Amino acid sequence: MDEKKVATTEEEMRAMIAEAAISLPDSSLQFDEQGRALPPWKVFPDYARLSMGWRMGGGEDYWYDFRQWYHLLPPAKIQKYQSTYPTPEGWEDFYEVMTPMKPKGNENSDG
Repeated sequence: MDEKKVATTEEEMRAMIAEAAISLPDSSLQFDEQGRALPPWKVFPDYARLSMGWRMGGGEDYWYDFRQWYHLLPPAKIQKYQSTYPTPEGWEDFYEVMTPMKPKGNENSDG
């Protein structure tokens, strides 16, 4: 019988959620061999950092899904991810400007 893995720390919980996200049916994400979501510039190499392509269609879907996945990573995995996928020219501030997402419907919330 398979034993269920139980997270005992926040970092373990985030890692388990990020791993589970790989199998979500509605996700537009593409993954590398280690199960990490590919960064937007790898999936859409013809889109510049500030392209309108990130605001509509496949680019928008990918950006949203990537951001959700990225924010579930524990800090140690974020550092590893950033060293594996350094930002290309024109994307230098990408990791710095990624901020945690607010739940939909709370855009005007002060909290």
